[in-house]
Amino acid sequence: MNTSFCGRQAGLHPVVIALFLSAVIGALTIIASPAEAQSPAPLGKLSLTLAPSSLPADGNTYRALYVQLWGRDSTPIQSPEPVRVFLTSTDPDVAVLPDEVVVGPGSSYVAVPVVVSHSPGEVRLIAVAVGYADADIALTTTSSLGSQPPYRLAVSALPPVVYPGQPGLLSVALVDDAGIPYLAPSDIAVVLTSSASESIDLPRTVVIPAGDYVAITQWIPRKSDDVSILAQAEAIQSGTAWVSVSELVEQGEPSILEAYLLVPSMPARDVERQAIVLQALDKNRVPVDFPCTDIFVTSSDPRVLVVTAPAPPSQCEATRSYLTYGVRSTDRPGEATVTAGAVGMVSASVKMPTYGVLETRLSLQQAPSTPLGTDLVPSTITVQLIDQSGRPVVFHGGHTVTILSHGAKLPTTVKIPAGRSFVTLNLDRDSVEKQVTLAAAAPGVEGASLAFEVERHELEVALDVPVLIAGTEAEVTAIVTADGEPVANAEVVWESAGLLGEPLLMSTDENGLATLVIRPSEVSTNLSIRASVSYAGFQGSTVAEDATVSPSVEVGDDGPSRGPFLLIFAAVCMILAGYMAYTSGLHIKASNSRFVRALLGSRPLQ
Repeated sequence: MNTSFCGRQAGLHPVVIALFLSAVIGALTIIASPAEAQSPAPLGKLSLTLAPSSLPADGNTYRALYVQLWGRDSTPIQSPEPVRVFLTSTDPDVAVLPDEVVVGPGSSYVAVPVVVSHSPGEVRLIAVAVGYADADIALTTTSSLGSQPPYRLAVSALPPVVYPGQPGLLSVALVDDAGIPYLAPSDIAVVLTSSASESIDLPRTVVIPAGDYVAITQWIPRKSDDVSILAQAEAIQSGTAWVSVSELVEQGEPSILEAYLLVPSMPARDVERQAIVLQALDKNRVPVDFPCTDIFVTSSDPRVLVVTAPAPPSQCEATRSYLTYGVRSTDRPGEATVTAGAVGMVSASVKMPTYGVLETRLSLQQAPSTPLGTDLVPSTITVQLIDQSGRPVVFHGGHTVTILSHGAKLPTTVKIPAGRSFVTLNLDRDSVEKQVTLAAAAPGVEGASLAFEVERHELEVALDVPVLIAGTEAEVTAIVTADGEPVANAEVVWESAGLLGEPLLMSTDENGLATLVIRPSEVSTNLSIRASVSYAGFQGSTVAEDATVSPSVEVGDDGPSRGPFLLIFAAVCMILAGYMAYTSGLHIKASNSRFVRALLGSRPLQ
């Protein structure tokens, strides 16, 4: 609209027109102010982590699945609002999940309980959420040492035929379902019982020591009988051996050698055992005494197995009809045939396999896969006992593990509870650094190490202090953000010299906003306001901002005031505006009208 045309046609004074236009423009400025937009939920993808990654099929519930939110830039993000995640298990007969979980505001992930069955198997776990790409992960549940086979006790009682009063040998070895030696991660107490306790004397228990796979003891026959010997350890498949006790009969001359394996196999790791038992028989296959000399024992492949010296003569004198020979394995898995012979006697041979030993080892896992420094839910470290094939190892006596940590505060020792294969630790967020390294060690098992980075979202705090008028209520605001996103539930500590007696604590809302309402009561030139913020172990603060409190102004007050200055300034502006309108027309943009805002008193002129 051309103001010069209106002024001439209507006869209106340019100053009046300018006032009218200023009021209209000011009104337009207020009307045009956009409402504060709500931040939409960030779009990205879901990620799934299993910790521990291997679960025993024991019917228990494990909080082992972690669902995390990731942004489009492949970094974890905090959710500004609750995110519903719907879960599915492809085979409920193996594992079951809840129908849905919620990632709460201010967190990037949530832990999910997994209910496993007693049936080992493989299942895929699927997570779906609106606005995020789906995720799935494979879970395999297995039988574990300490829950049910495939681990078992292999028992040998030798020689198979003995006389009353003649000591026999008994070995109890820990093997898997294929007969491969398994090194015990902790002492295993084995209980021994016989089918006829009056026929033989048998130790009540033997112990397979940690880091070993076999225990060897003696038993004493008392009278003629056929007896079975049962070896049992808690939750491990038992083993049985049979022996025959015969009365001494008339013996002939030794003419036959028999060879037996006292242990079913050897670990290929440079280990020596008294593992070969030789027995002398006459032509009627009756055990007979034989001299301990003039017997040779050889290995078909010394690269796999080497025969060592026989037992000392004292043992030969005590046992009379049998002798034990030692063999030493090398670090080369394979099989060797051990052959025994003597002058005038039929030789004997037996095959001894050696295997790469199965050792229990520790596993360290961190969940979720990428922890976020500002997560409300603590990240976790899982310490688990597994075998070389990844199967969980459970010992009902528990297991103590030593933890070494750098960049995170964790206990120096933890105990895996009895009946479980793992223990879960929470990271102390107040002590977590960007780089974290961990190591775990325990007697009789292979150790583990772990290194990872924590996504540290540094806090930023913006402080807004308005013009303060004595006796007038005002709002001081602090906005807390991390990487440009508002941080809810951050702790803000307000401090102000001359305004607050004690520091004041409050939490930010969902928009990362904390508001301090103040009413200055007197003029002060030393007033300062500072906001200190902490969240999930991270800190941020503002520089102390000075503010001046102006005295209140009343009508008729002779004191200092902005009123006369603003009136004079407004009058000059109106005259200039009228002159400009009269000469060249008025063109003022509402969004840039500092003049109008000064008239309305929304903010002081800068």
